[in-house]
Amino acid sequence: MFLIGLFSGLFSAFSQSVSYAFSARYLQRHHSAGWLLLYSQALMGVCTLVALPFLWPEALGWRLLAWLLPAWVLCFLGGQGAFFAGQRLIESSKLVSLLGLKIPFLAVVVALFQGADYGALMWGGVALTVVGAALFNWTGGRRMTLRALGAAVTTIVLYCLCDLMETHLVRGALGAGLGFWAVFNASLFALCLLYTALGAVCWGVLLRTGFRGRLLWASAPFCACWFSSQVALFMCFGAMGPVYGNVLSALRGPFSVGVGIMASRTGWVRGEVRVPVGMWARRAVAACLVVAGIACCSLAHC
Repeated sequence: MFLIGLFSGLFSAFSQSVSYAFSARYLQRHHSAGWLLLYSQALMGVCTLVALPFLWPEALGWRLLAWLLPAWVLCFLGGQGAFFAGQRLIESSKLVSLLGLKIPFLAVVVALFQGADYGALMWGGVALTVVGAALFNWTGGRRMTLRALGAAVTTIVLYCLCDLMETHLVRGALGAGLGFWAVFNASLFALCLLYTALGAVCWGVLLRTGFRGRLLWASAPFCACWFSSQVALFMCFGAMGPVYGNVLSALRGPFSVGVGIMASRTGWVRGEVRVPVGMWARRAVAACLVVAGIACCSLAHC
């Protein structure tokens, strides 16, 4: 289970970083975070609806779904909308690195309300990861404004709530199953169920406000990367829990910096500000802190 969580978490972090580059390009060309949110989730909802009947586990109770589905949809729409709005105020690489602040929030919640007993090594890893994630925001580029900070904090809180609900759903669908395929099937089911519900809401809004096919297909590259990242992330949550999953996801910071710089220098995406060569030393230190934090948390789980 440890290796499943580790490799799925690493893949999720990289795939999310690529998806953020696609979302930045969409916003650059179509100038609407709201349209990206609605059309991307509507497209994924169609894909997940087709797969959902083949994945439904027999043991899952409806009582769990009655409260979890509407709560997750509201939190996710709010968090994703706040993130896309933040992308218009500051570079994606900085915004993504701030998501590392999810880790202490989740760690405290899980420790207080779920009785998790984290040792010194785990807490040390959490601290290193957070410091490394935060350090990326002092490596040049545009300054963080209050509006951008507000968007980041809103995203963090709502995404944390989503992570807790996703973990609960994956483990409920997993039951007593073990191994890669059991975790994969439970994660894929949870993802398809949640995104089908989310897609239904988005289709309802789009059909009332006027549907435009070109905006739907323009969101497809973002959808493909985001969906693959979420399958892997759900697997990581199911195998290792939300705190460790978010520690691995903190690699989105280093990955997003690399993806953003390459996209900006090739002219594919505008918005990533070029920084002096000296700033790369800070980014290297930040990346090392994140990696060290992940290593500490990995050792704590062994």
